[in-house]
Amino acid sequence: MTETNRLFHEQLEQSAVLRQWWSEKMKTPESQAKLDDALNRIRALSDYLGQRLSSRSCPIAGGRPKSPLVMAEVNRPGLRAFLEGQIAKVSWSPAARRPCASSMTRRTRHPRAGKG
Repeated sequence: MTETNRLFHEQLEQSAVLRQWWSEKMKTPESQAKLDDALNRIRALSDYLGQRLSSRSCPIAGGRPKSPLVMAEVNRPGLRAFLEGQIAKVSWSPAARRPCASSMTRRTRHPRAGKG
């Protein structure tokens, strides 16, 4: 994340179009604070995960995307507690609040893997 942020700011200095877009999106200090908070949360999450991350979102009926599926190797214990703590900080409607964090600390093989 640190390298990504550095590269983004490097590009921001070099591209007038990107600078214009960025200034339109980050008009207020509140906008910048929200972005900084999101980046800090992602950076904290990345401490628990391996180097590779895979994500997928499949459309459901009506063509709308479903919640994304994200897979990564867990390199540090405590991921479930971290995610539950982050979820608790977010404002959700009671109907939408469902714990969805699952931390698998070992690789599992799909029962159909290798069958052809």
